[in-house]
Amino acid sequence: LGIDHPVDGIPRTFQWKGKGVNRTFRNHFEVAIINENYLVLFFEKTITSPTAIDVLIRARIITESQKETIFQAVRENITIRDYLDAVRPVTLI
Repeated sequence: LGIDHPVDGIPRTFQWKGKGVNRTFRNHFEVAIINENYLVLFFEKTITSPTAIDVLIRARIITESQKETIFQAVRENITIRDYLDAVRPVTLI
């Protein structure tokens, strides 16, 4: 449990602060890419979690073409591209 707060002076960037038993935890994340079809969030590495990228899509089913469009946008994103070597694939549900 926790609360997201905008980071002053940095657009689309937030700091999550834990509440209760999580109060000692913090995390910075950025809305790296946003459009009408998908959203890409970039999470900085913390002491308890690795650098991460989350992709949220509107569609229930994603085509290979849509996947490639998203991956290309991620590869071109200035915030994310330097971390792509550390990204590991996960199973989509």
